[in-house]
Amino acid sequence: MAESSGVELDGLYSAGLDHASKGSYPSFVPVTQSAVVWYYNNCIQYTAGIIIYTVNGQEREMDALAYVDNGAFMLCPRFLCEPLGFSYSWEAATHTICICFPYQP
Repeated sequence: MAESSGVELDGLYSAGLDHASKGSYPSFVPVTQSAVVWYYNNCIQYTAGIIIYTVNGQEREMDALAYVDNGAFMLCPRFLCEPLGFSYSWEAATHTICICFPYQP
């Protein structure tokens, strides 16, 4: 299994996810090499180098490992977007990931 060509978790939030949805935030714990994402009543937990992650306590499996690069937690955006019902696309011309997420009241 190879590492994903991932995106920085905090980068997704600084790009607007946290501003658009006040009920969401990420947390990276360097000591355990793990990250937690809260989005309203949903909790996703990842650990760098481990293929198992949890969504609301239910285990799921990734086919691309999350990893830490220069202190930033990196993961394939699919494993953030799909469990939360977000759609996403890759814009090759601009090297941009476009994420559309539903409004949560």
